[in-house]
Parts: sequence; structure tokens; C-alpha cells
Amino acid sequence: MTVLGLDIGTTSICAAVTDGAGALFFCESAQNDSGNTVQDPERIWEICTGLLDRAFAACPDIAGIGLCGQMHGVLYLDARGRPVSPLYTWQDGSGNGPYNDNETYAQALSARTGHAMASGFGCTTLFVHAQRGEIPPGAAQLCTIHDYTAMRLCGLARPLMHSSDAASFGLFDLRKLEFDREALRAAGLPEGLFPKVTADFDVLGAYKGRPVTVAIGDNQASFLGAAEEPARTVLVNVGTGSQCSLATGYVPPARLAPGAELRPLCGEQYLYVGSALCGGRAFALAKDFFTQCARFLGMEDVTDDAVYAAMDKLLKENPPPSGARLRVDTRFAGTRRDPSVRGSVTGIGTDNFTPGHLLRGMVAGMAEELYDFYRESGETRGLLVGAGNGLRKNAALRQALEGLFGMPLTVPPCGEEAARGAAKVAAGL
Repeated sequence: MTVLGLDIGTTSICAAVTDGAGALFFCESAQNDSGNTVQDPERIWEICTGLLDRAFAACPDIAGIGLCGQMHGVLYLDARGRPVSPLYTWQDGSGNGPYNDNETYAQALSARTGHAMASGFGCTTLFVHAQRGEIPPGAAQLCTIHDYTAMRLCGLARPLMHSSDAASFGLFDLRKLEFDREALRAAGLPEGLFPKVTADFDVLGAYKGRPVTVAIGDNQASFLGAAEEPARTVLVNVGTGSQCSLATGYVPPARLAPGAELRPLCGEQYLYVGSALCGGRAFALAKDFFTQCARFLGMEDVTDDAVYAAMDKLLKENPPPSGARLRVDTRFAGTRRDPSVRGSVTGIGTDNFTPGHLLRGMVAGMAEELYDFYRESGETRGLLVGAGNGLRKNAALRQALEGLFGMPLTVPPCGEEAARGAAKVAAGL
């Protein structure tokens, strides 16, 4: 039996056809060119249906379809299930704007509800729109972009949201696995916009006669796609951002390490997740710095690919520099809990202010931010698995993670873990 997984990411969209055990029969990605922090849902629909058409042409015996996608982002729909807004992605920064002289919108929402809220969370974006009178006319319901795609594939008018995505909106009761209605009322948010939530991998309907399962969050899908033994695995995923994730039962909020989150997985299973806003983005910042240096020296035609290649060569062909290392804090975009936090470079001396030291310090900082989440969880796991292009393309980062975690790092060869995880859901795991 072959099943199809569709992953609607922020920068790319992927369709993968597998046998449910991981073997790939078709895999194709397309750039998500629908926008940046705000994206066009109709353009995303066009890209998705194009990928589906090509997947069905290559593998006509597909038996089921699973979907996942970028978490936190919010899309408004009318009563017929049609978009009346763009997709406001997780990168939406409006929640960091000033609510009053002393608080941002995210801080004000946190104070009103008792939930730790951050800019980019769906409920934070909704709170901003409600306070500014910017909820679109005709808005009758809201959902994620993958909820919308799944319901439209099935010809439905109302979305069904999986708990993995509902929790990413915030103002969610993790114990009851439903939106916290008291918190919604305290925030003054229109409760009627919120969809029905399920904690299970329900079948929504059918597309071309094939069952379509409820869409799930891409973090959960990546874990399912990469971890062959979920109970023994700690997953490090490095893309634009990065996460350290492990499966667990319910963990009370008081036992969560600072900056960590508990996210629903399926039923009464959860993921303990630490998220860094600058994962691969930190390495991209180093690339931008070196590009500007090259142009400062008159090399105006230098390309990003050439700079990345030079950085990779430096890391691959040279051992870690001798002498005191540079310590790089890679929280350049802040944290979900405190967007005002900034990164730093410390320990600069006369013998270590070099490109090699800076790159090694950057890699070490990226690895340490992920390891700190694992260490502070108090949990132990026996398998370290890696995912994401930011990890696959950076051998130095893989080596740094192995050293910190004290385990060999396994990176599945096929890639596209989120799409494969969505396919596993369609296959019934």
C-alpha cells in the first residue's frame, strides 16, 4: 500500500509517496512563492494541487493522504469555507507591537489569560486584529493553512483542527485537549471563530476516492517521520528555526524547563519541545556577514552559494581552531518567551578574532541551544535522530551535536521527514 504525505511549509511545499514504512516512491518539492510573513492561500492551493496531480500520475495506486504544515499561522474563512484573508504565518511580528506604554500585545494577552503567549501564535495574531478592529468582514471561522487544504480537498465547508495545531495557536488547555474558553473570553476573542478540535488522527473525507486524514503540525509530523522508535528518540530538527523534541506523557506546566513547551502528539501522547527561533537562520546570518565583507572588499558579484561553499570548505578542511574559542549566543531573534533577548559574541581576544573561530562558535552555539533544552527536560533517551536541511547540509553542526548529546546522530537518508510523517498518519502508523 502506498500513501501520500503533503507538507505545506513556510518556504517550500513537498509531496511524498511512501509505503508507510519509509520507502519513497515519489518525492517532489516546490517553492512556496505565495509571500513571506503574509501568504496567499489560493497560490498555496495551486501549488498543492499541482504536486498532487503529479504524485497521482506517478503513483496511481495511492491509498490515502495525510497533511501537515507550518504551525501557529492563522487563516480566516467565511461560512462556506473560503478564505477572506491572507495566511498570517508564524513569522507575523504584530504581537511584538506596543499594546500600551508598558506591554506588547503578546504580553498583554499573557497577562489577561495566564497563558504564556508569543508573537506569531494564532491567538496572539487574532488578539491584535480584534484590538485593532482588523478581523476581516465575513470571517466566520479560522484554521491553519493545512486545515484549509485538507477540508477543501474533501469538499467540506468547515475545518477540523488537530490538537497539535490547536495548541500552537495558544490559549489551549493541554490537559483537556481543547481551547481554554475562559481564556478566550478573558481576551475578548470571538469564540465562534474557533473550530472543532480532535486529538486523534481522524479521517476527514476523501479526495479522488482516497481517505484524507486530519492535518497535523509539522513539528509532530517531522518527529513521526524521523523516529523509528519514538519512545527512545530525541529528535533535533534544524530548518529556519530549530527544535529539540521527545515523546512523553503529560507534563504539568510547573515541571517544564524555561522556554520549553508541551505539544499534543496523538491521544494522550505529547511532545516535549524546545524551540530556537534562529536555527539554520543563525548560519545564514554568518553567510550574510561574510557576503557583506566580500562586497566591502570590492567583490560585488559574490553569490550566496559561493559564500556558503567557502564556509563549508573552511569547516570541513580545517580542524577546530586552537586557542580560546569564541562563545556565540545564537538567540539573535530572541525567544518565544522574550523577543527582546539578543545574541552575542564573547571571549574575543587577539588570537581568535578570525572567520574560523566565528564559524565554529556559531555552530557550537546552535548545538548548545538545542542541547540545553534536552538537558533541562530531565529526560534521557537512547537514540539521537536529526532532521531538516539545516542539519543535513552542515557536517560541523552534526559533529557538535554528537559531542554534546554523547550519542551518535542518525539522519534518515530520504529527507522530507514532515511529509513522510504525514504519510505515516495516513497509513495508520
